[in-house]
Amino acid sequence: MIKKQESCFAKIVVLALGFLLLGMGFTTFLYPQVMARYGLVTDSLHAQLTISALIGGSEIGLGFFMLLGRKIQASIYVRLWVGLFIFSGIVVARFVSLIISNGPIPNMIYRELVAETFIVMLLSSALYFHVRR
Repeated sequence: MIKKQESCFAKIVVLALGFLLLGMGFTTFLYPQVMARYGLVTDSLHAQLTISALIGGSEIGLGFFMLLGRKIQASIYVRLWVGLFIFSGIVVARFVSLIISNGPIPNMIYRELVAETFIVMLLSSALYFHVRR
C-alpha cells in the first residue's frame, strides 16, 4: 500500500510541475510584458518576441515533456531527474548571482529563490520515494 502511494506521489509531482510550467509558459508566451516585473525591458517588438520564444517556449516545451513524456518512453524517474537538474541549476545560478551581486536585491528575488528551492525539495522527495518503491 505504501509503495503505491509513493509512486502516486511521484506522478502527482510530475503532473503538477507540468501544469505549472505550462501555465507560466503560456502566460509568458502570450503576455511577454509580464517579464518587465523582473526588470527585463519589453518595450520593443524584438524583446517581446525573444521573451515569448525563449522563456515562454522553453517553459511550454518542458511542461509538455513532463505531462506527455510517457508517450516517448520517458519514465516518471527520467522526468523527475530532468526537472531536478533544471530547477537545481536555476537555484544554484540564482544563489551565486545573489552572492556576487553588488546592488540592492529586490525582495521578489528572495521569494522566487524560496519557491524554486521548494520545487527542488519536492522533486527530490518524489525521486527518493519513487526509487525506494
